[in-house]
Amino acid sequence: MKVIWNELKCFSMPMAMLVAVAGAVALAGCGGSNKEAEGPAEQAGEKVDKATEDTKDKANDAAEDAKDKANDTADDMKDKADDATH
Repeated sequence: MKVIWNELKCFSMPMAMLVAVAGAVALAGCGGSNKEAEGPAEQAGEKVDKATEDTKDKANDAAEDAKDKANDTADDMKDKADDATH
């Protein structure tokens, strides 16, 4: 037992800390990602969600353009009516 103790004494405190930190870093590196892998169904669902969102955005843009054009036409008609009555 005395021989083992003498061998352990050769490790200084900084050396022991270095070994502990190196071990902790090695274990942390083995942890990997917590994110679950996406399967084909998950990927397809995300593509459908994106396509749906894109379609919705385009429809909203088209509706806004139509509204603006309708307002412009109404304003033009009012102006022409005012010109005709004056």
